[in-house]
Amino acid sequence: MTVVDFNQLITEYAQSLASSPGNQGVTFTGQYGYIEAGDPSGAPPFTVSNVVANPDTTTYNFSPGSSVFSSSQVVQNSSDVPITQNLALGQAVQDSNSTSTTNGLSTNYSITTKSTFTIKFGVTDGNSISEEIDATFGQTFNFSTTDSNTQTESQNWTETTSFTVPPSSQMTVLYTVLGGTYTINTTLTCELQGCIWCTLNYPGIGDVKEIVDIYFVIENAGLNGSYPPPGDTGTPFSISQPGEIAFFGGTGEFTGTQGIQSIVTATSSPLPGYPGQTTTSTTPLTSINSDGTVTPASSSIPIYS
Repeated sequence: MTVVDFNQLITEYAQSLASSPGNQGVTFTGQYGYIEAGDPSGAPPFTVSNVVANPDTTTYNFSPGSSVFSSSQVVQNSSDVPITQNLALGQAVQDSNSTSTTNGLSTNYSITTKSTFTIKFGVTDGNSISEEIDATFGQTFNFSTTDSNTQTESQNWTETTSFTVPPSSQMTVLYTVLGGTYTINTTLTCELQGCIWCTLNYPGIGDVKEIVDIYFVIENAGLNGSYPPPGDTGTPFSISQPGEIAFFGGTGEFTGTQGIQSIVTATSSPLPGYPGQTTTSTTPLTSINSDGTVTPASSSIPIYS
């Protein structure tokens, strides 16, 4: 994981400029910065714009048998007649999502974006999708750090159902929320334009504030490539000439845990010392959280904001 430090690129450029042919005895003072709007020089100010994070896919399907959380209840019937038992099933699921930058960019300016996007989550069943929901996320990507930004929310899955327990038997009811953990690669882009400055000390003259277009800083670092960035050689910038926009391309990850569908598995078995067979039945359910934030895919409901 890397974050391009533009301050370091400016420093390297200033050192290169000071040691260029014809600059004998010239030194870089260590002072540098970004041209701001209204600078007396009239040079174009440094700007960062169009900061965007886009997931590489908006569909994520969990494999069969994926499980987020599960809980069980046991009902015993020691009588000689069947009994019907109503059960309230419930499971709290810690849905979470996290953003992180794997290849980013830092300057003296904050480079962040809060992106809102919808991911269609599903659970595969053979060659088909057995259940889907649309989840809309509002998350912040910080281009300038590899630290994760995490949001967590507890979702309460509930279902009320009834079971018939045979005589001299017990029923074990397992309530499982399907889903799991996911990782979605994300493309990070922004646009840079304008000038920076650095101070060089010239023998017999003193300190001179040099103003330079960012094109020369990027070229000096060898990070200018094809559009759209990052280029085939991993170059994160694309800029054609001084005065033009420098396009930056980076990468990030959107990860988390998501519940999709609930399943009830009921196993009937004879009580100890009694004859009989063990049978198991599975019932997929489309449950809705107690707060109504998970529904079938026909309705797109925000989960995070």
